[in-house]
Amino acid sequence: MIVSGTNICIGGRFRAADLLVQDGCIRNISNRGTLGVADLDIGGNPVLPGFVDVHSHGGDMIDVNHIASLDDIRHLARFHAAHGTTGFLASVMTDTRGQTESLLALLGGAVGQALQLDDVHDSDGDRAESKDGGER
Repeated sequence: MIVSGTNICIGGRFRAADLLVQDGCIRNISNRGTLGVADLDIGGNPVLPGFVDVHSHGGDMIDVNHIASLDDIRHLARFHAAHGTTGFLASVMTDTRGQTESLLALLGGAVGQALQLDDVHDSDGDRAESKDGGER
């Protein structure tokens, strides 16, 4: 798909450009009118990079500490996406050892499953899961 009429932010500055989008990813950024006939003209609206919430305890009435399933994580991811966040870091408050380990295992298993969950952080600093499942 060719998207024309964009003002894209590159290196902190906006410039007029057309975009080639394939499989949900921007594959080419070019001067206006050089990619062919546009499928969509967005009328000069800005295109910005994705925004990642690096400290999220939840949203839409879901507390990260009370997530019970992948469906809860999906709901939370959709809520964040609807508000312009392309990824988030789930911040967990330490509970009992068993509860905390169980929650970190559930969240850690969801990281990278196209759910926008980028990582898990233990807000008390005792333990955190990295994208590769390792402790840090």
